[in-house]
Amino acid sequence: MKKYWPIIKDALILLTVSTLFVTVCNNVFRGLKKSAATDPVVTAIIQENIAGISETLSEEEFKKDPQGAASFNDYTKMRLNSRDDQKRTPVMWAAYLNVSDTKRVPETDAKRVAIVEILAQKGADLNARDEHGWTPLMWASWSGLTKTTQRMTELGANVTLADIRGNTALMLAAQRANTDIVQFLIARGASRASATIEGKTAKDIAQTALFQYPERSEAYQKILSIL
Repeated sequence: MKKYWPIIKDALILLTVSTLFVTVCNNVFRGLKKSAATDPVVTAIIQENIAGISETLSEEEFKKDPQGAASFNDYTKMRLNSRDDQKRTPVMWAAYLNVSDTKRVPETDAKRVAIVEILAQKGADLNARDEHGWTPLMWASWSGLTKTTQRMTELGANVTLADIRGNTALMLAAQRANTDIVQFLIARGASRASATIEGKTAKDIAQTALFQYPERSEAYQKILSIL
């Protein structure tokens, strides 16, 4: 038993960290939704109101209140790269989804792709980082938004970036059992060998998640075979 204790101990530590991580993410976004209502762009994104996004970022709105911008292009870039209290930009909100009903994900994903395309076209930075170093691509990978993840990379999102803890989009997708995203990111050049500051790779993270969520073992086993 003693020789297995280091392995068991390591797994328990990772289990605790990952559980706290998910809890923090959920609580953070619950709090942010309250403050996000003050930003019409973010509100329209949360409501998946494409017409509302376009209206908020229209030339008419610019003429009403340019907010110090010298041109309409400067105005849209400023609005789309503005940050909330945790340095999250509107496109990060477009990349975020956390629902228990997985049947909603494909429909939401298709809507978010269209939103991301609009935001990127109007000047949103797809490699912006929040206070934890997360990019929009990391949020999409964590959220399981496969098509949104794919479109972001086509529009210039960097698959190799890591947050302040060393987590990459690949690691986050692996943690959440988002198999299609794991496959896609590897095909786009994401490194299997990248490690967090604790020295954990995407494969290590997926192995721990398998221990934590055995009901999703099929997805995790597939991910482990890929990694």
